[in-house]
Amino acid sequence: MASEKIAVVTVHGTGDTAEGLDGEKWFQRGSTFSSQLQASLRARGVDSEIVPHLWTGANSASAREKGSIALAKRARKLAKSHAGVHVIGHSHGGNVANDAACMLNWHTGKKRPRLASVTTVGTPFFRTIVKRSEKLGRGPSC
Repeated sequence: MASEKIAVVTVHGTGDTAEGLDGEKWFQRGSTFSSQLQASLRARGVDSEIVPHLWTGANSASAREKGSIALAKRARKLAKSHAGVHVIGHSHGGNVANDAACMLNWHTGKKRPRLASVTTVGTPFFRTIVKRSEKLGRGPSC
């Protein structure tokens, strides 16, 4: 059964990897970003857990795909134990997050989707044709 705590999964971009889950990089537990985000959520009555998603960070479609598959698997597991799973991806980490959302059929509008939200920052999307729903901000580009 899911707890009241949400999971905030952080996904680093190309080349911005780390040896462990805890540290000073924005996506690691204990970083300034993670600590301030948790404090801001706590001030609003939201209990959260930061869950760094480490992938190789290699600048290749293959590396991003492997990272996406692992993220989708992680989200499925987290969704069983948390009130919501929110993903924040930076740079190509946003592509990893977006592809995982597609793998999870996030855009189908299920009552309890495995992902509650996906936020991308500075993500270089590769398509030039944009669906109407994407222009309106309604889900990932799948």
